[in-house]
Amino acid sequence: MLTFTVDGDPKPQGSKRGFVTKTGRVAMVEQAGKPLKDWREKIAYTARAARIASHWEPYADGAVEVEIVFRMKRPLKPKFPVPAVRPDLDKLVRSVFDACTTAHIWTDDSQVTHLIARKEYGEPGITVTVWIKK
Repeated sequence: MLTFTVDGDPKPQGSKRGFVTKTGRVAMVEQAGKPLKDWREKIAYTARAARIASHWEPYADGAVEVEIVFRMKRPLKPKFPVPAVRPDLDKLVRSVFDACTTAHIWTDDSQVTHLIARKEYGEPGITVTVWIKK
């Protein structure tokens, strides 16, 4: 089992948009920009450090299970007792999965066969736990 926590405001990984370059090629760009890039780098750095410290086998083959808790800052007047508002949970998960791939927690996020993810109010950040499914 591998567990790590990252402090900070969770950022969603949204859609990509295409554009034509000067050479006539089509390129895809993430619409979220620098805040997302910084957030993913912070996750990847923390995940890599946790992987090394716990002797987690990099590029684990086979199936993995993941649990992610996203802690969001409570607004002054929340609409709901839990953060049932933007950002979308699936887009938050996408940014974490891509950062974990970068950190060599798994070879590809297609290896994730079981996912538990939730948003709750608290000090902003995430806690990620990964198990190799046997």
